[in-house]
Amino acid sequence: MKFTVVIPTRERCDTLRATLRTCVGQDHDDLTILVSDNASTDATRDVVESFHDPRIRYVNTGARVSMARNWEFALGHVEDTENYVMYLGDDDGLLPHALDDVGALLRDTGVAAVSWKKAEYMWPSYAIKPWRNLAIVPLQNHLFRYDGDRVLRDVRNLWIPYYRCPTLYNSFVDARVLHDLRRRDGGVFFRSSIPDAYSGYALLARIPWYAYSTRPFSLNGGSGHSTGVSLGGNRDNPGPRTRFLAEMDIPPHPKLWPLPGSTLLAVMEALYQANDHALDGRLTMIRPMILASFFREISGHSAERWGDAVALLERCATEGDDPALHRAIAVFRRLIPNSPRSVETPPRRIGLDGNHMLWVDLDPHGVTDVDGAAQWIGHLLGPYQRPAELRRYRGTDKLRTRLGAWVARRVPDFTL
Repeated sequence: MKFTVVIPTRERCDTLRATLRTCVGQDHDDLTILVSDNASTDATRDVVESFHDPRIRYVNTGARVSMARNWEFALGHVEDTENYVMYLGDDDGLLPHALDDVGALLRDTGVAAVSWKKAEYMWPSYAIKPWRNLAIVPLQNHLFRYDGDRVLRDVRNLWIPYYRCPTLYNSFVDARVLHDLRRRDGGVFFRSSIPDAYSGYALLARIPWYAYSTRPFSLNGGSGHSTGVSLGGNRDNPGPRTRFLAEMDIPPHPKLWPLPGSTLLAVMEALYQANDHALDGRLTMIRPMILASFFREISGHSAERWGDAVALLERCATEGDDPALHRAIAVFRRLIPNSPRSVETPPRRIGLDGNHMLWVDLDPHGVTDVDGAAQWIGHLLGPYQRPAELRRYRGTDKLRTRLGAWVARRVPDFTL
């Protein structure tokens, strides 16, 4: 079975080396490790060539482009054959034997995609100091059948997060599905500036069902370079956010005003784009749910950040001549007030939380990068054993589902 691991990168040779070690450590010959360099000026190419591994292929955009354009450029170098593809961040990693384990699932189930719940690792350079060199490891091992229509309904209603979809950051997906969608949409697949979220939504247009594992096969790394952490509003490390926003070259969806500091609105913008480009407009969005979730998201921000976010939203309503949005903002300001919370200091010891997640301080174990974390977690979890039962994802309860459908029929799409 052929695999392609795509690593889009830019100016991150310090973390890229460890990421590549987790890939070349896979005992799988039919593998392409495609490094797509976004015109880096550091030692990125030297790091790649230092591995002398014939499975590594290096390509370069030739000029600086946005994140989404780099992902698109890389996809153009992926074979349109029976070839299973994932994108790996340049500070992320694969767990040991991940390709063999996922390959067995693909063969046994016959699906076009296998997704999983990722483990988390915060590099020593992570922006939030108390969280540095921590790992968070899912300990459950279940396998679910996720039906595409049911998942779309639940992500539309904000009942499950976007990373339960077959996003390319935590899934291996048949490359033929990607290229089919690409050809269908004028030779472009990624139609949002948030390419990972967009991929998960868009692929549901062509994947009737997929397998989802609660056992991880990869590790999400958070480093000082992490765009996602910076976009979430972390003020200690604004650099990645500033560069990302400056390079965005895909116009935002006209019905959505993405606001800095809101992860929710960023991924919802990706859903709107996917609805237009891949899903043929079959989803009806529900504005009150989006607004309520946005206010819940910012409710714990500092008073200054909360005020900035609400002010931006009100400016959107004014510039869009949208009195209904002004009224909705006033309602949600009263319903979900600002209640600032400080960043919780995580435990500096091994411990389980209520979600079967193991929190581990990796300082005593000599771990300093994502490769060391991947090896430690792989040893902890041991050899993968496929669950005997393929559980069906049932989604939300019937009453909640009927309520959501009732609201969708009666609330027009006037989102942001």
